[in-house]
Amino acid sequence: MNVATLVRAQEPMSIERYREELARELAALGVNLVRFGEREAVPAGCDLVWDPGLAGARSPHAGLRGCALPVVATVHGAATLTMKARELNAGLRQCLIQPAAGTPRPVWNPDVDSPINFFDTWTTVPTT
Repeated sequence: MNVATLVRAQEPMSIERYREELARELAALGVNLVRFGEREAVPAGCDLVWDPGLAGARSPHAGLRGCALPVVATVHGAATLTMKARELNAGLRQCLIQPAAGTPRPVWNPDVDSPINFFDTWTTVPTT
């Protein structure tokens, strides 16, 4: 099986690593990733197309809209790509969660600091 894999001009390192690790796993199963860039056509001879780089406000590549092949798009949560290690909220003795319904949805304004303390909406997962 050949999978056409979109490689964008600017990608976060996390997406690059994700693609590399998955390529190793798929190669062991006989699946070949065929890379193509944003300004290139989908390579011939592929069975499906994969866009691994959807994150944040990025939308699927416009060139894939009329594609005759099945398209798989992997969506990454922006927070998981941008959180610093010290901001991760799980450890050996404590785990915090933030339910989607309780997640603040502020309107971003670069001229004003957010009045929301985003860590106030996290709750401790019970240990028993």
